[in-house]
Amino acid sequence: MGLTQERVTVLRVLLADGPMRRAELARRLRVTAQTLGTALVSMAGQGLVEEVPAETVGRSGRWMAISERGQKLLADAENLEQDESTAGIGPELRSELIMLIRGLEHGKQQRAPGKPLLAGTPDGSPLAAPSDPQG
Repeated sequence: MGLTQERVTVLRVLLADGPMRRAELARRLRVTAQTLGTALVSMAGQGLVEEVPAETVGRSGRWMAISERGQKLLADAENLEQDESTAGIGPELRSELIMLIRGLEHGKQQRAPGKPLLAGTPDGSPLAAPSDPQG
């Protein structure tokens, strides 16, 4: 489909929160403006996102929005994500993994700057204590 997990994350944020300035989008995704800018140019070339005229949102700056094509491809990607035939794992594990990934995406957007998310659960707590041999 031409979508990486990073691009899906950008599309999800734009779909959920609407048009936003590039700088705000970079801050929410915790990437540099330069890195995001490069990705957005490529995504715009694919027709996934589009620049929204500042007068449309009533504020100055460069605003980006998910395009109709981006919305369709995101929906297709999410349907594919839900399709159990795409992976050799059971439906319960698949659901848990999807919840974990979405929780990590959400945590990445909500974390305070400089506060790393630990490996483990979406809230940052480890799956098992470091001394736990089962962990």
